[in-house]
Amino acid sequence: MEMGEDNESAREATIDNRLRDALQRHLSPCTTASLGPAWAGIMDHTCDGLPLVGPLPGRSRHIACTGFQGHELSFAFRAAHSVTLGLLQGKDPDLPAFFHPSRFVG
Repeated sequence: MEMGEDNESAREATIDNRLRDALQRHLSPCTTASLGPAWAGIMDHTCDGLPLVGPLPGRSRHIACTGFQGHELSFAFRAAHSVTLGLLQGKDPDLPAFFHPSRFVG
């Protein structure tokens, strides 16, 4: 996928071909013969590599829970649970300050 692409079904043929060539070079023919169709997924990143979790500065009714860079299993479930508790029960999300979106506002 190219930077800025927002269509998950879009794949670059050159990248697909290079990946298949690399697999064929490094894996046995039996393994590469059974390769299924390729797929793509959108990964969201922030400039500092940390997710954004919490209300957006100046827009308290807009809550972010994004930017996990493909590591959703590490942070996203806990972050989503914290955001849900905050929205439904008014509880403090109790997440580290370095996840808060306001860190990008000077």
